Amino acid sequence: MGLCEVSQTLPYMVSSLSDVAVDVVAHFQSKGFKTDVASTPTGGCLIEIESIEGDLNLGTKAVFKVALEKPAYNRVVARAFIDWDRGQGAATRTSMLAFWPVALLQVWGIVQSNKMDHEAMAVVEQSLRLHGVPMPL
Repeated sequence: MGLCEVSQTLPYMVSSLSDVAVDVVAHFQSKGFKTDVASTPTGGCLIEIESIEGDLNLGTKAVFKVALEKPAYNRVVARAFIDWDRGQGAATRTSMLAFWPVALLQVWGIVQSNKMDHEAMAVVEQSLRLHGVPMPL
């Protein structure tokens, strides 16, 4: 589960979410962001968009992610969220126990100021219009 999550359920039917993931990756790469995409065991996609290294003085590193899932044949759930880098050392993880609210607010502030969460959701919806079939609510 991510932190500071924005989620949207979109009424589209798509055969594969990989086409949508490719569009999201291409969009952010064209803007100079580093990206990575992986398939999930449930047939979804998890996209990492540029490591965000805030000036948190805690040695922390957070990653902005977009998750795409198909819980039903005629729906797509898109989530944009912050996830902490798993490669942190024990000392950093220990300091995060005390300072995570400050770090979280600073990192989420970076994402909000760049409007990356809304931008990612807009790209997902635009891609679904291109690759999917709209379904009634």
